[in-house]
Amino acid sequence: MGTAAEAPARMNPPSHSDALALVRHAAVSWIAEALKQNFTLARATALASQRTWGDKTYSASTLEGWYYDWRHQGFQALHRQPRKDKGSRKALSPEQCEALVEWRKKYPQLKIKVLVRQLIEQGTLQAGTFSLPSVYRLLAEHQFVQGFIADSAIQLQQFRLLVLQTAWIIDNQPHGAARNEGHLAV
Repeated sequence: MGTAAEAPARMNPPSHSDALALVRHAAVSWIAEALKQNFTLARATALASQRTWGDKTYSASTLEGWYYDWRHQGFQALHRQPRKDKGSRKALSPEQCEALVEWRKKYPQLKIKVLVRQLIEQGTLQAGTFSLPSVYRLLAEHQFVQGFIADSAIQLQQFRLLVLQTAWIIDNQPHGAARNEGHLAV
């Protein structure tokens, strides 16, 4: 039996960010080797985009971005960077947020893009000063989007059941029964 001094040191598993950086490093190292073999960067990234990196494939432009980040800033640049706008809606003022929420309460069936267009035409919002994801995040915080999704899911399920019932009637009832019960348009 060995002594404690002979026991191998135990390493902590890498964090998610470290694991991702290692996957990205494998990809950019592969691209660097392809460049040493006289491939163009476009060809190297195109070939790398056809390979799997950490159980995923990535676009050539994503791989090219990683490659340039790695060349200019080293391994640390390959770690996932937090979003700069996380947790904030700086582009939407409190008044604009309030207007969006009020319009959504007033017109719950109105598509969000249409709602935004109406508020732009009204002058409450200014085009180009905010993003649709900011609007979606705001409305999601107020539970508007989830309710609409739930309602859509219910309507879809109702339609599926109607289709199944109509198919059953067609298969099991005399000719024209589905039309007589109003399931098929005349």
